[in-house]
Amino acid sequence: MVLPHNPPRGMPVNPLTARTVLRAPPLLLKTLLKHYFNRVVKKKPGKSSTQLRHDELLYDETFSLLKMFITLAANHTIEDFQAFSNIRTSSPRRFHVERLVIPMSSCDDAAKYLVQALGGQDAARRVAGGVKWWQARATDGVDAEWITTKKDLREASKRDKAKTAATAAPVTLPVEESKAHIGAHATDNDPETDEMRCFLYLHGGGYYVGSIDQERSSIHQHAQLINGRVFAINYRLAPQYPFPCAIQDALAAYLYLIKPPPEAKHRAVKPSHIILTGDSAGGGLSLALLQVLRDGGLPLPAGAVLVSPWCDLNHSFPSVTTNTDTDILPKYGLSISKPSSLWPPPLHVPWTAADTLTAQDPELQTIRSRPNNSGEVLKIEWQMHPYAQNSLLRHPLISPVMSYLGGLPPLLIIASGKEVLCDEIVYTAHKAAEPEKHSVREEVRRLYPALDGIETRYEGTEVHLQVYDDAAHTLPTQFEGTTPGKAAYDAIRSFARRVTGMEATAHASSTFTRERVSVKGVVSPLEPASDLDAMKMSPDFVGVMSAAAAERFTEGHKLFKEKFSHTAKAIERHRMENLRRAENYEEKGWAWPLDEGEVPPPGCNVVRRDIEEARRLTKQMAQRVIKG
Repeated sequence: MVLPHNPPRGMPVNPLTARTVLRAPPLLLKTLLKHYFNRVVKKKPGKSSTQLRHDELLYDETFSLLKMFITLAANHTIEDFQAFSNIRTSSPRRFHVERLVIPMSSCDDAAKYLVQALGGQDAARRVAGGVKWWQARATDGVDAEWITTKKDLREASKRDKAKTAATAAPVTLPVEESKAHIGAHATDNDPETDEMRCFLYLHGGGYYVGSIDQERSSIHQHAQLINGRVFAINYRLAPQYPFPCAIQDALAAYLYLIKPPPEAKHRAVKPSHIILTGDSAGGGLSLALLQVLRDGGLPLPAGAVLVSPWCDLNHSFPSVTTNTDTDILPKYGLSISKPSSLWPPPLHVPWTAADTLTAQDPELQTIRSRPNNSGEVLKIEWQMHPYAQNSLLRHPLISPVMSYLGGLPPLLIIASGKEVLCDEIVYTAHKAAEPEKHSVREEVRRLYPALDGIETRYEGTEVHLQVYDDAAHTLPTQFEGTTPGKAAYDAIRSFARRVTGMEATAHASSTFTRERVSVKGVVSPLEPASDLDAMKMSPDFVGVMSAAAAERFTEGHKLFKEKFSHTAKAIERHRMENLRRAENYEEKGWAWPLDEGEVPPPGCNVVRRDIEEARRLTKQMAQRVIKG
């Protein structure tokens, strides 16, 4: 986590930012004293701690700070959390950064491929609630950044000059680094700058928070790993822009790299030079993007690095509840926080029930857990995640653990042994490498028609799985200076250089490499699959919420409902006042064309009139339609 800079004078201070800044110094001092006291008295770690926290002060302090922040964030609104994650951070002077907007032409192309991957327009309407609403956006494209070191940019320019001199008349390249574009070239020859390898970086944040600024430090690390460049994007976030908005933006970024529009300043990047990388939700989004590329017949990247990928939004694996104390993620999940106008979504929307999975049918949107020890099946009747409605949580592009994951490019999958997502990550890795051992359910094939007969088209994926002992969620991203964090970056460097051909190394000796990494960074073989908790669970239970998880989330929902009961009532009154003010809007609240087949989710900006952000979007989209 990057602590924010002081805000400019006159700018209101985000309450989450203020509380974090106030609490951080005493917490770090307390952790420091406690850490060394435990070392002196030789106190062994308890169940709520780990050997890694005991051994490394940097890990211990970072863990304590992140745990405190996540707990604080749950007691603030999603708007506060989003604002915190969007606070601008700067790059050191040794880095060259270029900000740009991926144009609408790339977004439109991405929409066509995404509809095709979803099974065509009829299937897209049934699953996603339409083919138009998720293309609405407040900006004219996707915000993105090119990031590389100035040293690597200079070296690339020198190589380009040398190649140009050897093949053609001398051509002068830009001298000032501030005017040189990352990927711009002086000639039509095969320029060396295009040989720079490229990470396409998708940040994490549960699909509802996060930004390039939040993960800038990790992005810098990635650029240096390959002496190349990183192309990072700010995809649209839920609940304002739920599934499949983020996938469209990620696909638009990939198409922008390999098929740049005429106005782009870079030349086409070879897919074999691109490494897709994402952490947490960004890792799950990466797996969704890879499936869309595979099923849409598009060229695949050289490989993908998945750090703590979120693979199962159904919370069906044991570690979701058993690893809570040793991880930084919130005890009660991502959807339970202080209520606001934005979240939870309104119960009533201006649509009647329709034959889509986004329709507000109580039966359709109710989650049923596996039976508990008493044989009771618990029900979750509120929306679990901002990113997707309950009826969609088993969709392969939302929970990749449910999908067929053969036919993908080589994957490096990094799991932390003490994170709540550990089991689902380990299971997903095995399913990708050995798809013949893990069948795909018929209900999942109906959700994603591209899976019909897919077993005959694709074999297993080359997978390198590493499980890091005692580590918490997104190890290299959040704990980069620690011993296991450094080991993870070493693994990423070796993988990226191998799959992009930067190093003349032999191909992996096995299509499935399984490793455990100790707190000291020592690598050893991972124990047999039969000994792993993730692989002991019945396949029938995958994608079905565990009873323990259902009990945990029900407890949290009740606790927060009581704690913020007055806030919730005030929000509902405010919501109704806003709706009365908006009565002069057209029926359904917009002037731009959505046909009767469009059934957007109830919390997204497209359907709402009770928040200012949504009303602004309505006006913007209407203006775009008027302009043609």
